Amino acid sequence: MADAPPSRAVIYEIVRNGAYAKATAVDVESGVEAAIVGPASAHDRDLQHLAAAKLAHLLSARDEDVDDPPRGGPGIVV
Repeated sequence: MADAPPSRAVIYEIVRNGAYAKATAVDVESGVEAAIVGPASAHDRDLQHLAAAKLAHLLSARDEDVDDPPRGGPGIVV
């Protein structure tokens, strides 16, 4: 299995369309989703590894942002 974040259940999906393949990794607990696009000739294992790495990055960034105050930008913070 790919490098899923420790002790987290992850669902993987790989869809090939022509010359491209899209790999998606979804964290079951939080619903956070990470997707990557690569060549259709790539091995499933490699695509899963990249999607899992991106998911781990998104989850760690999300956990770090919990303590950060909101940043300025478009929109209204309620």
